[in-house]
Amino acid sequence: MGYHTFPKPVKIVASLIYRHEGQRDKAVAGLIRKFGPIDGPSMDIDFDQTDYYYPEFGAPLKRRMICFARHSSLEKAWEIKRVSNAMEKALENGGKRTVNIDPGYLNDSKLVLFSTKDHAHRIYLSKGIFVELTLQYRAGTFRPLSSTYPDYASERMVSYFNEVRSVYMKGLMPDSTRGRRRSFDVIQK
Repeated sequence: MGYHTFPKPVKIVASLIYRHEGQRDKAVAGLIRKFGPIDGPSMDIDFDQTDYYYPEFGAPLKRRMICFARHSSLEKAWEIKRVSNAMEKALENGGKRTVNIDPGYLNDSKLVLFSTKDHAHRIYLSKGIFVELTLQYRAGTFRPLSSTYPDYASERMVSYFNEVRSVYMKGLMPDSTRGRRRSFDVIQK
């Protein structure tokens, strides 16, 4: 017989793909209003591994990676995908998105991304949201799987998520003034 265990809180991360910085900044501000302040490393890189978004967004595209200071209970982490979808819709121009927001979470052993699309490597959670294991932490670093998007498998992205993991692990340390872990639900009221 197994005993019920509850997972540690997770660190929410998000990728924003965009063409215009003003639209990116509006999306980031909206995410901060909902999920709290950003901490740890952010990263801006060219999004040039695929032309998948060019018909909708135009070209060239950029990507900003961010992570949030507050840890989330795993039971509520998937709600960020529903919020990010609504935010994408609100920022549309002429029926086309101006920002693509791909949220997920990171813990000590994995990076997980949320999706609204089913596929063989995705598992259904709730309310139209699926989850996919994107990177596994083994032997001191994150490692891609056969289903990992090539850009997430890149050395630069792996290095970024290793840095975020370091921030996450420090955040799990007991708060010396309170003697408890810092953990928050992801949605701000």
